Amino acid sequence: MILYDGDTVHMKKRVTLAVAMTGLLLAGCTSGKSAEAQAGPTASASAAPITNGIPALTAAEILKRGSNQVKASKSYHVTGKITNDGSTMEFDFKVAGKDKIGSLTMDGGKMEMLVVGGSQYARMDKSFWTRMLGADLGKKMAAQMKNRWMKTPKGQENKSLAQFFDAVDVDKLLDETAASPGLSKGALSEFNGTPTILLSDADSGTSVYVATTGQPYVLKVGDIGGSNMVFSDFDKEFAEIKEPAAGEVIVVPDTKKKA
Repeated sequence: MILYDGDTVHMKKRVTLAVAMTGLLLAGCTSGKSAEAQAGPTASASAAPITNGIPALTAAEILKRGSNQVKASKSYHVTGKITNDGSTMEFDFKVAGKDKIGSLTMDGGKMEMLVVGGSQYARMDKSFWTRMLGADLGKKMAAQMKNRWMKTPKGQENKSLAQFFDAVDVDKLLDETAASPGLSKGALSEFNGTPTILLSDADSGTSVYVATTGQPYVLKVGDIGGSNMVFSDFDKEFAEIKEPAAGEVIVVPDTKKKA
């Protein structure tokens, strides 16, 4: 479970992000079509090219293998959206090892996020500042920041920002997804042109698509409410993951508790 320290952010819906992300872990995505066209003789012929052996495993084994394969990849692109209590959050991240770059968009506000060499950077637009701090203080903060990045150096901590980075820790999301109970194997299908097997749970609405050819990546996970998390661009280079210029950065205070 990802914890969210709401006391560090002054906004009416301060828990929405963590709740939404946790909802993704507990629920999953819309189950999608069951690939009925693969029934009968045609289905047997289309199943023949399977090469990675994933369909022969149990649902739990498939999900664990798929999650581990994503985490073991050199890099990947993950996009999606979360819907919860009438609010929608969209996210788009490119991840390379421990480094990442991307953004969260919610209630009309956008927060850009960057992790390079253990340092965390965040940059918010006026709407996001307003959502966090209220109209007056949000407006002042946006004017003061002048679209610069806030930096938390490696080894330091800023709790107000750390909660957002924790909420989009994909390794944690995958670990909890892999621990989801109740999933069973479904039909052989396709997702974005890649042959997959569908894992689903009728009770919770969970569904996960795992590649059945090549590397057994998890390709999609989400829930019956329309939330989803989609993976692509494995092992590609993302040149945009780099430190900002010094003039575009403000270092924020360290709020880590001292021993």
